[in-house]
Amino acid sequence: MMTFPTYRSIIYVALFSAALFPAPSSSREIPQDTSNWARYVSKGEEFSVLLPETPSIAILSRPNKPNADRYLGRIYGAYGNGIVYLVISQNNPKHAEKLDTFVTEFRDTLPYTRAKKSALTFDRELQLDGFAGKRFRVTYYNDIEGVIDFYASKNHVYTLLAAGGEETNPLVQKFLQSLSLNETVFRDTVATATTVTPNAQRTAGSDQLTEQVFTHKEVTRQAFAVSRPEPSYTEEARMNQVVGTVVLKAIFSSSGKVMNLEVVKGLKHGLTERALDAARKLKFIPAVKDGKFVSQHIQLEYNFNLY
Repeated sequence: MMTFPTYRSIIYVALFSAALFPAPSSSREIPQDTSNWARYVSKGEEFSVLLPETPSIAILSRPNKPNADRYLGRIYGAYGNGIVYLVISQNNPKHAEKLDTFVTEFRDTLPYTRAKKSALTFDRELQLDGFAGKRFRVTYYNDIEGVIDFYASKNHVYTLLAAGGEETNPLVQKFLQSLSLNETVFRDTVATATTVTPNAQRTAGSDQLTEQVFTHKEVTRQAFAVSRPEPSYTEEARMNQVVGTVVLKAIFSSSGKVMNLEVVKGLKHGLTERALDAARKLKFIPAVKDGKFVSQHIQLEYNFNLY
């Protein structure tokens, strides 16, 4: 059984498969070897970015804020070659709140254990397409490193996180440097581009893993969940006052996919299905054994409480 560290404050309250649109590459110079990456935009957003796969999407609710559109956002997650890529989009019309407010909220969500906390360290000021930003470095409690950029666009704050590599890593550079807040790059593309749905190419049985799988005691470094969305209530479950915990077994595969999901303990009125959806959207860095990424058995628990 794998024990997860503690995450605070921000709660991912709902998951969905929103339409994403491949868009043309921008003219900004980025490292070579981008053949397996695509540029993505999403309707209603002010950014486009290169990613190694079609990202999953979850709705984001800010801590201690009303559950209203003004305080909701999205988190786009992708994985490739040992690195988790996140783009967190949060509503901030007309710069109503300062960028530092969002930085502080993000810092408060960093995972920690009883023995060690993760650290966020300011690096430098940024400018992109006429918008101000800030770069930070993150060191997680298990010494995994990452780079985080915050930008304030016209109506959003965008947070880019590459976890699992330093700033000098060519893949991290590719991701961070590919961000565009220039609307001319993608404004005319949304209406004509082909819609891409996450997991569209999955077939029956494609989420079953056949390679060797290890326990947490057998690996050198355990799999690490960088982004763990939490499922929301269904209206039926809320009306029936259903509370409790959904327990799942799964495998965090060496390819960065959640595989072989099984229900150990479920709940009625659609909550088990919500937990399964959340588990599939989880983004992690695979376990390491003998210097290689390997697959690991895990157990996931999703608590449903009415306040």
